Amino acid sequence: MKVKNKIPSIIYVNYSPYGNAGYILDYLKEFAENLIYVSFIFHPVERESKAQIYHHGKLNKQIKLPTILVPEKYVYYFAPILSFIAALELIAINIYVICRFRIKPQLFLAPNAFLVVIGIILRALKMVKRVTFWVWDYYPVPKTGFYRKIFYKAYWVLDRWCTYKADFIWYLNKRLKEVRENLGVTDDGQKEYIVPLGMKPFVGHRWRSVGKNTLGFIGVLKKNQGLELLLNSLPELVSIIPDIKIEIIGSGPDEKYFRKMAERSSEGNRVTFYGFIDFVEEEERAGRIVVSWMAAVALYIPVKENLSAYADPSKVKFYLSCGVPVIITRVPLIAEEIHRRGAGIAIGYNTQELVSAVRGIFVEKDKYREKAICFTYENDYRKIYDSAFNVTRERLCLNKSIY
Repeated sequence: MKVKNKIPSIIYVNYSPYGNAGYILDYLKEFAENLIYVSFIFHPVERESKAQIYHHGKLNKQIKLPTILVPEKYVYYFAPILSFIAALELIAINIYVICRFRIKPQLFLAPNAFLVVIGIILRALKMVKRVTFWVWDYYPVPKTGFYRKIFYKAYWVLDRWCTYKADFIWYLNKRLKEVRENLGVTDDGQKEYIVPLGMKPFVGHRWRSVGKNTLGFIGVLKKNQGLELLLNSLPELVSIIPDIKIEIIGSGPDEKYFRKMAERSSEGNRVTFYGFIDFVEEEERAGRIVVSWMAAVALYIPVKENLSAYADPSKVKFYLSCGVPVIITRVPLIAEEIHRRGAGIAIGYNTQELVSAVRGIFVEKDKYREKAICFTYENDYRKIYDSAFNVTRERLCLNKSIY
């Protein structure tokens, strides 16, 4: 299903490095007549906040934005201040775009309440026409920590308000929609739609490479990502696949911890750390690494506090897009679908099941690769976003252009 009319003009705002998660940025460059993409960063491992203005997919102007770097553990506490600054920057960008390029954006799209509230302000100022809130995350109020509890309660007040005020709501998956309904954060069902992250078929086929006996990981290097299980299981993995190696893409607050953990291991020489790779600007570099992996891991820890249960993990879809089967714990909703479709193996969080899954994929590499590619075909990002924009327009009863 193709988008009935080309999207005339849109502001898409996100936090780096998630701007092109699910290839939404690629899609908007392709189908939006005018695109204003704004990327904010708050962590020093990344680069800089910026605004990019595209016309028919061609970059016309890039603007570097003032960037305030905050240690990761304090980002949420500074979020209101950072959002206020972001609002001022977006208002200034809109004035510039309207005056310089004679473009008045029709749609504002963002995945977080701190960003969506800016879109609602811009709509009130008549700078955009419609606001879509693409819900990516669930932030439960913690049971401990006085200031954290206040912050998260305040966030939910803002989130609920944004849900009511936005013109349309997209949810990454039905689990996110259900948990918000249970919390009373709902609105008219006619303005809600499930929009998962899309995939780009045959990313892996651009770089034709024979899969090595390598297990890979992409993600933020912190202790709740399951890297401990992978590294601790390495000696047992070597016993069944003597030439096995591990490659890790990413950085984060516990990077030194994991590097030292690998160094202390008797098999630590088999582990390679690539560091941070910007998937918006360096997707091809990442793809050249990932496509050669035998399998990739997504070992989410199955505890109540792990919010990955509500996510639609973009790294898992990138693995599959490269034709790489996934070994994934039964935490996110997509795990069982991957297992059922034969595009990978869903496991419990333990060494025995991890080793068994690696052995299973090692024995039938070609079968699992083929299933991973088929899974990608069926979740092509163009199909997903074509449907999302068409349904949104129809439910808002708008007949002219997309918005």
